[in-house]
Amino acid sequence: MFGLELKTFDREATQPDDPFVQTYLAMRRRIGLLGFWLPWVLVAIDWLLIDDLRVLRGSMSAYYHSSARDVLVGGLFVTTGFLISYLRAKRKTYDYWLSTAAGCALLVVALVPTGRSLNTNGFKVGPNSCEDFPGPPGCSGVQRSLGEDTARLVHGIGATIFVLLLAALCFVFALREFGFGPAARKLCEPRPSDVKRVRGRLKELKVPAWKYLWSGVPATEQAMPAPRRRVLLYIAMGILILLAGLWAKVGVELSLGFNDLRLGATYVGEVVAFLAFGIAWLAAGKDLEPRSLPDRIGSMVKSAAGTLGMAKKA
Repeated sequence: MFGLELKTFDREATQPDDPFVQTYLAMRRRIGLLGFWLPWVLVAIDWLLIDDLRVLRGSMSAYYHSSARDVLVGGLFVTTGFLISYLRAKRKTYDYWLSTAAGCALLVVALVPTGRSLNTNGFKVGPNSCEDFPGPPGCSGVQRSLGEDTARLVHGIGATIFVLLLAALCFVFALREFGFGPAARKLCEPRPSDVKRVRGRLKELKVPAWKYLWSGVPATEQAMPAPRRRVLLYIAMGILILLAGLWAKVGVELSLGFNDLRLGATYVGEVVAFLAFGIAWLAAGKDLEPRSLPDRIGSMVKSAAGTLGMAKKA
């Protein structure tokens, strides 16, 4: 579609220790780490620097108007840089265009803050609220120029586009693993694999796609490797991001027994979306590895046992 490719690398020809591939995977892991840790760091910094009752802000974006402002803006800018520069050498891929668009949307979120939440009587975000209610906290230059209500609208549009693109990237990851992963190549041998051929082969074997993803092919085809359940992880994270974004718009507040904390729907939705985004990208950072983590640990244990056995014989 649009002349774009789903496949980013030829997995059979690509060596996992190739410097370019390692850089590519390292960027995925760093993007994932930023997405996973940013919500927690914002709360920790804000709580560390205030002396009164510790509260959770109404949304992650609301931390712009807190003591954690620099951490929020810095984290968003770093994530933006990673997303925009991701896969620059593969400009004809879905990953490149989706991540670049997501980075641009996140840049809008970072530059145009959401509206303030003041405890002043009569406060309401509007075109003149920056002048009528100077704070603290005060408005940013962008809010004063656009009007606080317009800035909040632009911020919300940027955040919505960002969330939708994150979910789309998760589904792209899932499709690529489904069509070009190790199990797909084995399933389609001797021809090269792709999504269409995998679906056709499963139709021939009369195996539903969901069953194939969970447990592989029937017992008569044991020679075929089981597909990585990473496909299901990507799909689950994509759906979770969409549901979290929906919750941020129409959800209800949640209450916690700790310090009488109340979790706003926007805050819960944004945090869950960021965590799901981080988990998906951390998993994607493990792509192209020749063996799974359990296999590598098992190999290390066997190697250590062999070394001990040789030492005893000596």
